[in-house]
Amino acid sequence: MAISICNIESSKMNLCLPAVSGKSPTQPTEQCCAVVSGAKLSCLCSYKNLLPAFGINPKYALALPKKCGLETPPQCRGS
Repeated sequence: MAISICNIESSKMNLCLPAVSGKSPTQPTEQCCAVVSGAKLSCLCSYKNLLPAFGINPKYALALPKKCGLETPPQCRGS
């Protein structure tokens, strides 16, 4: 059973994993950007300190909105 975090179903989070993990992350796919565009980005920023526990690099994660052509919320910038 999937849970929803910041308007993203947990079952869809893996679509962005290649773009936010490892030493050389890939560019986000269209599917990943679709997930990001439906997310409450300001909500996600509040979880940035927990991301490493899931194998997600916060720096890469916070760069996703811009890479997907979205505006990064002010509270997420410079983090």
